[in-house]
Amino acid sequence: MSVINKMLKDIEQREVTAQLPIEPTVEVANIVDIQQWIKVGLFGALLLGSVVLAYLFIPNKLSVSNEVSNTPQSVAQLTPSVTAESMVEVQAEVPATLTSLPIEGERESPAVDLVESSSKQTEPVSPEPSVSSQRFAAAAADEKQQMNNTVVQSSPPAQPASARIQVTRLTTRERAEEWFTQGKESFKFGLVDDAIRDLDKSLTLMPMHIDARSLLAAAYYGRGQLAQADAILRHGLSLNPDVMRWRILLAKILVERQSYESVLSILSPSYDAHANIDYWILKGTAAQQLNENSIALSSFRKLTQLQPDQAKWWLALASSSDAAGEQSNARRFYMTALELGGLSPNSRSHAEKRLEYLGGRL
Repeated sequence: MSVINKMLKDIEQREVTAQLPIEPTVEVANIVDIQQWIKVGLFGALLLGSVVLAYLFIPNKLSVSNEVSNTPQSVAQLTPSVTAESMVEVQAEVPATLTSLPIEGERESPAVDLVESSSKQTEPVSPEPSVSSQRFAAAAADEKQQMNNTVVQSSPPAQPASARIQVTRLTTRERAEEWFTQGKESFKFGLVDDAIRDLDKSLTLMPMHIDARSLLAAAYYGRGQLAQADAILRHGLSLNPDVMRWRILLAKILVERQSYESVLSILSPSYDAHANIDYWILKGTAAQQLNENSIALSSFRKLTQLQPDQAKWWLALASSSDAAGEQSNARRFYMTALELGGLSPNSRSHAEKRLEYLGGRL
């Protein structure tokens, strides 16, 4: 009995810690049958009945107490998880003498009531548990397992930190622009190797990037790698032949390499409608070197129309007219160039000599 009392004391301490209100224990009034007391022979039967009741209910208390002591939760935490179906099953196992007792108010924790009512018995304890106590313990364990499973399932799965990071995906054009910007900055600070690497990555993502291809060709041209610059520009023109910037850059490289025939092929008449000053300078220079006087005259005449105050274009037009045998036009153009001024000493001396030879005067 000392062990039972100690268990009951531990249970009461846990209930106080949990601060759960527990209704008072049901007082069971002793049922007195006067006729049985009169009959001495039935006294022994009543005593035997008391022993049977102790055999049924004292092991039930021990089973519940052992379940409570082996888990970190208190009885007040376990008993709310017992469902109404489990209590109906337990009540079915309890003798009619206990289920017919009056109940004061509604019980929130029937398992606590069973423990408290069992603690009132003073009869010897049988070491073997009853069938009802085993079924009640199994029902409580099953309910506890279901409650734990429910908590685990209801909790959201933990996501890794990388899954919560919002990653902004860049388009191919945006990534190409980033590489172009880095290459342009590197080229600006003289880091030509870094510029070439970044610009090449930009063209890999976006081959039609006009600025990136132009700057990459200029980087190769600045390092004297004319063959690489030529290949970069020709590849671009194979993708889009109408990009005049690539066509003019390629013509400059060809003039540098003295490939004048290739210049006239690159600057064919089909592109004259979209030509600019550089276009006509390159075309006129290549034509003059190849003695293509008609092409040279048309090119330099365009330049005098675009920049009529530039004496060098009038001098170039005069030289082309002189080579074509147009002496009157040549004299007039030489005189215009000398009148505008701004020529270098060598150019001025050449214009004066040719004007004097052609019989002209200032």
